[in-house]
Amino acid sequence: QSHRRFIKTHLPLDGLPYFEQVKYIVVGRDARDVFMSLWHFYRGFGDSFYEKVNRDWPGKSFPRCPEDISDFWRDWIGKGWFEWESEGYPFWSNLRHVQTWWDFKYLPNILFVHFNDLLGNLETEIQRVADFLDIDLPSGLRPKIAEAVTFKNVKQNAEQLGSRKNFFHKGTNGRWRNMLTEEDLQLYNAAVARELTPDCATWLENGRLTSSHVGRLERKFTKSLEEVNL
Repeated sequence: QSHRRFIKTHLPLDGLPYFEQVKYIVVGRDARDVFMSLWHFYRGFGDSFYEKVNRDWPGKSFPRCPEDISDFWRDWIGKGWFEWESEGYPFWSNLRHVQTWWDFKYLPNILFVHFNDLLGNLETEIQRVADFLDIDLPSGLRPKIAEAVTFKNVKQNAEQLGSRKNFFHKGTNGRWRNMLTEEDLQLYNAAVARELTPDCATWLENGRLTSSHVGRLERKFTKSLEEVNL
């Protein structure tokens, strides 16, 4: 093909061929929000899915979705499907996946886009992506694209886009606050400490740095300098 094309993948960077001439866009979201979305997705699997995947997938059988969300959470946040992962079961790792890309965030052909920023300022993020891809985007076209890709419109036009309408659930953040207990959150904190660097964890939970985040980082940096001077 001579025209632009794209490939969507859930692979970590160490599982995907890397090419300097290819541009990579990495979309991130708070893992707790990812979990809530995945819970809805997992619960929608029917008998035909399990029959097919367990027929075609060599090795251990893919388990059915637990009835209790807490059971799914403990497995998802505390163990991996593959021996080199420690979270994400029975799917692929979520935290480790992001960290493999974050380790190379300095590369000019990798762009990080956060779910929070897409919700908060969609047009700005569309422009960021266009600039990254060297696309000359007329200002009048940006709001039209933003309107077309809102959650409401994508869900409404799901079948035209090759998906099922109920595949798209809510597209909101923070639902985990009413679902996860303090014990659940302790498991989350342990997984974050185990899998993510502090700067990656901050970005994954918040998105782009806000002025308050920058202020905290500046105070932390100043304190570190004072300790060195002592």
